Amino acid sequence: MPELPEVETIKRQLATHLPGLSLIKLEFLDAKTGRFIDQKELVHIIGKKIRALKRRAKILLLEFENGYYLAIHLKMTGQIILKGEHTKHLPNKHTRAVLYFQKGKTIYFQDLRKFGWLKITNRQKLMAEKLGPEPFGPEFTLSYLQDRLKKSNRPIKIFLLDQSQIAGIGNIYANEALFLAKIRPQTRAKEISLNKAKILYQQILAVLKKGIELGGASDSDYLNAYGSRGQYQEHFLVYRRQGQPCPNCQALIKRISLGGRGSFYCPQCQKK
Repeated sequence: MPELPEVETIKRQLATHLPGLSLIKLEFLDAKTGRFIDQKELVHIIGKKIRALKRRAKILLLEFENGYYLAIHLKMTGQIILKGEHTKHLPNKHTRAVLYFQKGKTIYFQDLRKFGWLKITNRQKLMAEKLGPEPFGPEFTLSYLQDRLKKSNRPIKIFLLDQSQIAGIGNIYANEALFLAKIRPQTRAKEISLNKAKILYQQILAVLKKGIELGGASDSDYLNAYGSRGQYQEHFLVYRRQGQPCPNCQALIKRISLGGRGSFYCPQCQKK
């Protein structure tokens, strides 16, 4: 599933093309993708100009000048591709929605497994969503993280994936941050020391920043808005590297399942 760095990459790319343009038409080629949109709601966005591109957690937000938003969640296999030389094969059987803007700008929403969705919302509804602070926002501080860790008896890996605790972190970056902080995924959050929490805080920001700099991770279906792969997968330390040597100590990386998700760690470097 595309996480914060992947969605942030797409947001930044589209921000150079869409602001100031009006959305002319929103066409759904698969009804499931538009399952949260009532046809009566389209009046809020059709013919309206884009003010800015934003992101909340793993959700891309097209902000319109009238205060409404078109929220797009890629879920497992979603892709947002801007029409260009790289899209001569689109639309195809995996195209679930097409957004038509002024000046010929077109966005294809691709989704192999059809879990992704589009939704029309506003600021009030966005604020009501049960999402934690953004990692690069002012609310995500070391003291915030320490306080939340102390109150949680869940394994730290599951804690990090909880979007109500921290918005935007997914399986890839949780695994990588825990490796760099030398914390095992199954360690109870409340058992993490203040010193370890400080290191974890720093490594969460570090891996997310690196993910953005490398354009996200294309270990599966992710493509950026120009149809290109990200590069972070070339720098994985433990994620999906079970049975391979740890980059630090050469011990073999292990894989376990926590909360139904694969967790990867070095048994020597991450002893607790």
